[in-house]
Amino acid sequence: MASNRSKLLTAIIGVIFIISIATVYLTLPADKSFRELKVATLRGACGISFTEVIDALEMDKKVGGDVTMVPLDGVPIEVEALLRGEVDLAIVPVEFLPEYVGKGNDLRMLLLDMTQYQALVSKPSISSIRSLDGKTIGVAKPTSTFLTLRAYLLEGGFKITEEKPSAGQVAVVNIPIPAMQGALEKGEVDAIATIGTSTILSTEKAGTVLSTFSDWSKSLGLNGPPPLIMFVTTASKLKEKGSDIDALLRSRGDALQEWLKTGGSVVDKLYVEKCGLKKDLASKYHEWIVKYVWKGEPLGDDVKKGVRDHIALLAKHKVIDTGGLSVEEVVGRLLAR
Repeated sequence: MASNRSKLLTAIIGVIFIISIATVYLTLPADKSFRELKVATLRGACGISFTEVIDALEMDKKVGGDVTMVPLDGVPIEVEALLRGEVDLAIVPVEFLPEYVGKGNDLRMLLLDMTQYQALVSKPSISSIRSLDGKTIGVAKPTSTFLTLRAYLLEGGFKITEEKPSAGQVAVVNIPIPAMQGALEKGEVDAIATIGTSTILSTEKAGTVLSTFSDWSKSLGLNGPPPLIMFVTTASKLKEKGSDIDALLRSRGDALQEWLKTGGSVVDKLYVEKCGLKKDLASKYHEWIVKYVWKGEPLGDDVKKGVRDHIALLAKHKVIDTGGLSVEEVVGRLLAR
C-alpha cells in the first residue's frame, strides 16, 4: 500500500513539474513574428507602394516585427542590392523583372502590391485614346510607365516616333517627372503619362485624366488585374528567411485593413507629412490610390494571369528583353515557390 502511495505521489510530483515547466515557457515573452527585414524601395518616391503605409502606421511593430526601408536611387540598383543579399526584399515594377530572369537570376514574386495606377493626363480637347493620333506624349525615361506606354500604344496600332508626329503616329518624348505639369500647361506636349502624386498635381491645373493604365489595359483585351508594383525576393532569401517573409506579407494584410478603416490618419502621416501634399490634395490622392492597392489574394490565379498577359504584351512589342526565354519560362520562374 505504502509502495502504491509512493508511486502515486511520484506521479503527481512529475505532473506538477511538467505543468510548471510548461507554464514557464508559455509565459515567456514571445519571439518576434519576424526578424528585421530590409526592404529596398525607390528613393524620393512617394505614394507608390503600400510598404509606405506599413511604415507610416508602424504595422510591422504592431505585429511584432521590424521592417527597415532602404531607399535606393533606381530600380536596377534595388534589384542589384537584392541579388547581392544586401536587402531581403525589393519593391519594384514588374516590367524590369523579365530581363533579370533572362540573365539567370532566381528572382521570386511574392505579392502584387499595386495594380497599374499610372494615368494619361491630357488637354481637355483630347477626348479618347484614338484622339492621340498625331499628338505628343511626355513620359519619364527609363521607367516602367515608359515601357508600358510604348507597349500599349503599339498594341493599339500606333507608330511611335521621337520627331514631330504625322497621321498614325504618336511622338513619345522624355520629360522628367518634376517638369511634366509645366510642359503640359505650356503646350509643349499634348498629354503626359504620370504616376503617383504627380497625377493629382497635374490634374489641378494642367489637364484631365484621359485614361488610367488599368482601364487602358482592359480596352486592349488584357485579362486579370494589370500588375505594376510587386514584392520580390530571391530563391536563397526564401530559403533563409521564408517564415519571416511570410509573416511580413501577413502584416501587409493587417496594414491594409487598418488603412481602409483609418484613411485620415494615413493621409496626415504619409501624404501630407512625408509627401508634402496640401491636405486637400492629399485627401484626393488617398481616394485615388485606394482604388489600385491590391486587396485580393497575393498571388492568386487572377494575379498570375495578369502577370502573364502583361509580360507577354511587353515581349510581343519588344520593349523588354527576356534573354531568349519564352514568356512561360520567365513567368514560371518568377512565380516558383
